[in-house]
Amino acid sequence: MNWYETIQSIADKLESIASPRIASWQFLMAQSDDSPVLHVNMPAQDWKTVATNQKVPAPAGWFKAVIEIPETMAGVPTLNRQIKILFSTWGVAHIFADGMKTDRVFLIGESPLGTVKKVGQKIECMIFADYKCGVTFIEWANWRLDYKREFFDEIIDFATSLRAGSELLQRNTLRKSLYAEQNHHINKLDDENEVQELRECLVKSAQAVDIEAIQKGDFGSIRIAKEISHAVAQYSKKFTIHLIGHSHIDLAWKWRKQEAYECTRGTIKNQIELMKKHPEYVFVESSPCEWEEISEKDPALFEEMKRMVAKGQLEPVGGMWCETDSNLVGAESWARHFLYANDFVKKHFGKPFKTGWNIDAFGFHANLPQFYVKANINAFVTQKLRYNESNLFPHLLFWWQAKDGSRIL
Repeated sequence: MNWYETIQSIADKLESIASPRIASWQFLMAQSDDSPVLHVNMPAQDWKTVATNQKVPAPAGWFKAVIEIPETMAGVPTLNRQIKILFSTWGVAHIFADGMKTDRVFLIGESPLGTVKKVGQKIECMIFADYKCGVTFIEWANWRLDYKREFFDEIIDFATSLRAGSELLQRNTLRKSLYAEQNHHINKLDDENEVQELRECLVKSAQAVDIEAIQKGDFGSIRIAKEISHAVAQYSKKFTIHLIGHSHIDLAWKWRKQEAYECTRGTIKNQIELMKKHPEYVFVESSPCEWEEISEKDPALFEEMKRMVAKGQLEPVGGMWCETDSNLVGAESWARHFLYANDFVKKHFGKPFKTGWNIDAFGFHANLPQFYVKANINAFVTQKLRYNESNLFPHLLFWWQAKDGSRIL
């Protein structure tokens, strides 16, 4: 193995101690169902083995895995502790544990599977995944104890640090989207000799980890490994990653309007609680049509929103009444989107939009910069350009110019 593969392998072993992966499932094809019922007489011969992240051509389906619980995990007794599954499936998922439904989640879930009642207990986990797009799959899945926070920090956080360091120090310039990949030949690493020394440092740090000792609950080698990797930690401080909170909420996609409102209201309420706990936390929101409904139905929450906007922790973005389709909408509709949205934020929040924001529209018409500029918005954010099936869009940061010469960044 090369240096990069060595580090990934050790990170894999660390993660398997704290949160073991589910690598494969038994799969049974099914039809889309908003309220699936688990039947005891599902024919055994109809099930087939599929790997995690293997896309199966089916509108929906049952995924089954048996989790065998060890007596201890990293020295922590499992008896009388709750087991949880963490997973992603690009749609709605219903979770069953030993035949009993425990949860319903969307996209990414963390769901309880029950409490360990005896040593060597096995839990049958079944997930009904309903993507409604012709294929269904479990993108990734892990299970873990509902353990104390420090247990998670010691093991998972160091494994994540190893992965982050290895990504920082490699010279791979291949960029991937959902459907395509392309080499952009952009590399901002420093002198190769310095980078090579840091790679060797990171490998020594990873190799200092004593997997057998950690499995028994002795985390001393992790602390030693952190000290060895100090030079890499210092080097990483030369770089800055900017993150901002956002939850993309469709107003009409596989649910009714009332559900969209409840989802938006609940999301904003949760984010405001996080803002109170973390004054440095900033969250952006992009649906004035839902803010108006919140102001009418939950005025107390709306007052909280106004306070957080004033503090700079809740930032209105988008400039539009909602995140609309960007190809089919006519010019008059576009003008009213910007007019109504800007009138609302100026009236209630006392400040105009600064940033255009349309995360999930399938394509953007050529005159959009003209509308944004006329609405006094000079920047635009999306992530949908990575959905191209044939090639990668070549730019990450660029000037977008309409036919009349209007430009936005």
